[in-house]
Amino acid sequence: MSTTHAKPTTNNNNASPNIQMTPQGFYVSTSFTYISPTFQNQANTLYLAQQQYETATNAARTGKTFQFASQQDRIAALIGRFQQAPNT
Repeated sequence: MSTTHAKPTTNNNNASPNIQMTPQGFYVSTSFTYISPTFQNQANTLYLAQQQYETATNAARTGKTFQFASQQDRIAALIGRFQQAPNT
């Protein structure tokens, strides 16, 4: 049984990120947006708050990490990280 893999979608305004080809033949991509721009902004805010807290408390040395109010907030921060710091 063979398995086929879906190829990345290009020039699809409903996809995120949206990949476009330039006239020179290069590809550029829009920013990742999960569900809606409003949700993505909230996720980005949670991620940035986590980063600021952990920087201020020197989390790597002290072990004081950001405590999320819920699992949903933790997942939203991961979604924010995906846009703000891809490949981390």
